[in-house]
Amino acid sequence: MRSALPALAVLLLTAALAGPAPAGVTPLDGPDLADPRPTDGAVPPEVAEKLRLARFYRKLGYTDKATDTYREVIRDHPKCAEAYNGLGFLYEKNGKYPQAIESYHTALTLRPGWARPMFHIGSCLLDREKYDKAEEMLRKATEADPADASPRNCLGILYTRTGRLEAAEREYLAAAAIRPKWAAPYWNLVLLYDAQGLYKESAKCLDVILEIDPDNLNALYQRVKHLVGRVDYSMAERTAAKLVKLYPHRAAAHEAMGIVHWSRENWEAAEGSFRRALAIDPNSAGAHIGMGHVRLWQKRFDEAEENYRRALAIDPDLLDAKRGLQAAIENKRIDRRVGGGCSLAPDFASASPLGMLQYLAIILPAVLLRKRL
Repeated sequence: MRSALPALAVLLLTAALAGPAPAGVTPLDGPDLADPRPTDGAVPPEVAEKLRLARFYRKLGYTDKATDTYREVIRDHPKCAEAYNGLGFLYEKNGKYPQAIESYHTALTLRPGWARPMFHIGSCLLDREKYDKAEEMLRKATEADPADASPRNCLGILYTRTGRLEAAEREYLAAAAIRPKWAAPYWNLVLLYDAQGLYKESAKCLDVILEIDPDNLNALYQRVKHLVGRVDYSMAERTAAKLVKLYPHRAAAHEAMGIVHWSRENWEAAEGSFRRALAIDPNSAGAHIGMGHVRLWQKRFDEAEENYRRALAIDPDLLDAKRGLQAAIENKRIDRRVGGGCSLAPDFASASPLGMLQYLAIILPAVLLRKRL
């Protein structure tokens, strides 16, 4: 008879709910976070046509052609603020923030009070972690155009990164109220709520996202993790199967299926899913963590440690990987010492009462599991 998941599994599984987002996806940014709205009515028809052509090139991924078209407009119409704004957007997307900010400032000089370049400048400053200046500019953008949801969403990101979670929630909700059919603020709320363990609130936001976009990869992935956390493995497996069918070439889909198999203690199937994820994307931190969990339960502690270290090399802040790594290291020590009837606590356990509690939370479940096996 299969035993219930021991305490160590619960510890790792709880961390997994707030673990990494699907690989290849920027978790806090919506797909059109900085996409400028057309303002062709403010320019002559022939200029408007070239601006539309530049946007067309940009959306097709022809960055060089888009850049050349914007520069052609600027050459012939040096006071065209829209061209400077569009050119700045291309610089921003390529990480050329000083050039982007300069271009946006020129657009703002030519068209004082225009909210879009204000928002873009704030977005660039946010990416450069200049939070005070970014907040100031984003606030100006919300005042200049209260009907634009993007500055509100970006302010939520800023407040999340600086630990002002109530303010972040307020801004995301404001963005969603302004633009109800935009998934980005709801996704940001999902991450915000999950990080605080507010899974019911998070689930409501996932429902909204899946109503807007039933095939949304991020939302389906996170729904799988929620269902696993609720021990609803059958529904979790069906949702993961849908993900794999929709996105067979995305690592996150196979990673989600691996999480379900691991939770059901189907180690061989879990390993297969995580391997498929890593074959698609070797830098999938979540898949490395999943492989680490599998190896941990197989008592292949050296391999588990290596997988956790690979995940941390990709993202040093992954709590799930840190906990797994500590469990792998401690289990190796137990393997060496339990046979002799004595297991000495590591230094951090004797350093303080908190250290001892941390030690017991990790070691006792592993010892009990070893005795049962």
